[in-house]
Amino acid sequence: MGIWAARWRVALRIAWRDAALHKGRTALVVAMVALPLLAGTTLITVLQSAYPTLATTAQIELGDSAQARVQATGCGAGMVQSVDGQQSSCLGEAAEPPDPQAVLDEAFGPDLVVARELVGTVSNGDAARPWDVRELDVTDLPGIVTPIEGRLPSAPGEGLIGEFWVEGFGGIGDSIDITVGEQTTSVEIVGITGDIEGFSLAVQEPDSQYLYVAPGTLPGNGTASRLWYVTGDHAVTWDDVLELNEAGLLVTSRAVLLDPPASSAVPFDAVNEDDLRMTAYIAGIAALLLIEVVLLIGPAFAVGARRQARQLAQVAAHGGAPRDLRRIVLSSGLVTATTGGVIGLGLGLTAGAAIFGVLAWRGTPLPNLVLPTWELAALLLLALGIGLAAAWIPARTAARADVVATLGGRRHEAAPRKGVPRLGVAVAVLGALTAVLGAVIVRPVVLLGGVVLLEVGIILSAGGAIALVAGLAPRLGVAGRFAVREAARHRTRTGPAVAAVIAAVAVASTLMMYVAGSERAQQDAWQPLVPQPSVVVQLSEGLDPAAGAALVASVADELGDDVPFDAIHPVVAVATGDPSAADLTNVEMEIAPEKTCPWDQLTDAERRTDPSCSIVLHRGPFGTIVDDGTLMTELGIADDRAAQGLASGGVLVPDDMFVWSDGQAHLRVDVHDSTSSAEPEIRTVTAEASVEDWADRLGSLMVSPEVADAIGLGSVTAGALVVSAEPLDDAAVDRVQGAFSAVDENVQVLRDDPPSPANGAPMLISLAIASLVALVATGLATGLAGSHIAPDLATLLAIGAAPRTRRRIVAAQAVVIAGTGGLLGGIAGLCLGGVVVLWERAQGAWPDFPFVVPWQMAALVVAIPLVAGGAGYLFTRSRLPLVRRLAE
Repeated sequence: MGIWAARWRVALRIAWRDAALHKGRTALVVAMVALPLLAGTTLITVLQSAYPTLATTAQIELGDSAQARVQATGCGAGMVQSVDGQQSSCLGEAAEPPDPQAVLDEAFGPDLVVARELVGTVSNGDAARPWDVRELDVTDLPGIVTPIEGRLPSAPGEGLIGEFWVEGFGGIGDSIDITVGEQTTSVEIVGITGDIEGFSLAVQEPDSQYLYVAPGTLPGNGTASRLWYVTGDHAVTWDDVLELNEAGLLVTSRAVLLDPPASSAVPFDAVNEDDLRMTAYIAGIAALLLIEVVLLIGPAFAVGARRQARQLAQVAAHGGAPRDLRRIVLSSGLVTATTGGVIGLGLGLTAGAAIFGVLAWRGTPLPNLVLPTWELAALLLLALGIGLAAAWIPARTAARADVVATLGGRRHEAAPRKGVPRLGVAVAVLGALTAVLGAVIVRPVVLLGGVVLLEVGIILSAGGAIALVAGLAPRLGVAGRFAVREAARHRTRTGPAVAAVIAAVAVASTLMMYVAGSERAQQDAWQPLVPQPSVVVQLSEGLDPAAGAALVASVADELGDDVPFDAIHPVVAVATGDPSAADLTNVEMEIAPEKTCPWDQLTDAERRTDPSCSIVLHRGPFGTIVDDGTLMTELGIADDRAAQGLASGGVLVPDDMFVWSDGQAHLRVDVHDSTSSAEPEIRTVTAEASVEDWADRLGSLMVSPEVADAIGLGSVTAGALVVSAEPLDDAAVDRVQGAFSAVDENVQVLRDDPPSPANGAPMLISLAIASLVALVATGLATGLAGSHIAPDLATLLAIGAAPRTRRRIVAAQAVVIAGTGGLLGGIAGLCLGGVVVLWERAQGAWPDFPFVVPWQMAALVVAIPLVAGGAGYLFTRSRLPLVRRLAE
């Protein structure tokens, strides 16, 4: 053990001195390692701080002294809850719970403070809104609400308002009215509370959501729900919580929050197991990002090992074993990764604390500042893993170097193993097949695992791709020939760079194909409401059909020649019993029994492809339309047979599955009485059915007046359709809006347009990120190659090559790396894009999801090598000092 530690101590000392000697390269690697740790630490700090700790939850929910808060859930004996009392589940058969007041009186006696909650309309004469009102004697519960201005309400008619609502409803000394049902109560604002949990991701009841009023303020008509706070010195234990759960009561206990039970003692945890899929998604995406980081910093270690070659050869000449050489190069990875990790963690903690302070200063503070603990150790180990992974291949290469050739100043590259590219191709194929399988069976974890395998395979096969490109050398000029041969000779440096470009371009191309395919799918799925261009007018309140027809006629006369429309058609729809009601009723169509989806007999894939299981109804803007065939004929929607069906008292349905064996359609409507708590009345009716695929464009279906009467509901003019030969422009639509607004100020006027194309932001972001990663990888590979090509460039200059030859060679190197990576990345992107298409089709939402290759993808593949080559040419110095060159 002592000898092993001594060897590592020497290796780390050598690595530290090398890092101090080459500060530029070291700073680059340290920054690349620190950046992901900086982002990770900051994110973890902010997320943990956004969720209150159990101690903070106790203070927020219970104040300074309350032992517990109890809510009635309506569940019977089968209720289970989370430790913090924020979540619950009802299990078993529904049962009538016991009276919560009686249960709590028996358990806690006089140590109870009762709060009443209800939703009332709060107004100040100018503004009004529904508001959660809580009637509570806050003086009995110190710390439950803390005023930032004024005092706590103590007498009936006094209230405490949240600071967010002060501007709209008034401050201290102003009065507001609370209306509950038909009773209105005036409340004087005596205090203002701050929203101390304003940015919390977990607290569901911040103070400023409530208007707190003193006891005796709200009307005692029984409409309010109750909430109980347990006071006194008796702690409410977890056993007490479980006992109260049996009575259907949800409990937040201070004792439980400060000393939570083991997970095995919490029934809620047993029935609500964590879904590991999201963890798998995050782990897969993180793995892809970390692989990209390793690929970017790997060439730096390769060049460092190259510059250490003579030193390593001297170690070998003095008896050092190959494992000692590997240890020295790996130590470089440990030194830089440790330095980058510590810096990244420190900056991340600082950034997290700074965000906490900024949010507090802006008035939207996090509940508490929670700094990571064990996560810091995990992130530091991650940094060490990045460093070791990036240095592993250079370490192996250094261990296999020819000692004599290195000491003699001659370059020697170990022959690359031919089996590695083959293994890479096999892994890539396996990953692609796995991704396809995951897409077909709709298993995202399998799909993501296949993508990770595909990227690993690409990395392993990148060297083979470079070797294939090197075969083009005889057909290229001096600069191109030099670049491809040099890239093939130093695959430990160029291979990771090419793989990084491939991965970046592949991911960006996949995202572009998905965005383009989604836009095309939406455009293909769009269907016009009527054959002609139209504008939809939706009235906020239904009108009597005769009044609606008169309104439409007057609007048509008013618009006259100002708007180039062909006709304005009133649309009549089934409404509730009140003809002036704005709530339109959708009458449901029942599927014929023999055409019902055999759900239990099919697999998930079969359900997604079976037409009876994947029927899509448009529903339309007008509910259930009432027409005797006239409107359908005028709009050119229905043929003579369908129009005759409506005229003879039938219905139009959008699919044959709604036509029963007797040729009838069976319709059902649930009639609700908003003034009663009784169960809805179910009405059914049958009518002769005709199939018309336009039947659900304007509404859920089309029925004749006879069917509407049979249902027993009234008919109202729900709106109108303005049809024209050409789509109306914005000015014409505004004039239509103005004409109808004179009668109905809340009318909605919408042009029936196809989905507009996206603004291109996702495409541009993908293009920018992929280009940045590709240019960084290419720049690192070409910039770090200076020590490799310096002797060759010196020889070229010595034999009369023009000074610009150096710039041309560097540009050619950049084109080789970026061009090879971009081309293969584009091909990989096409494959992954195809997997995404299969995924979307298999899910069933887009069964015909298109395979679209956007022009931005081709631009990316072409632009990256051009930009990389241009940058290499422009930012490279022409002249190079002549260096000593030994014959090899």
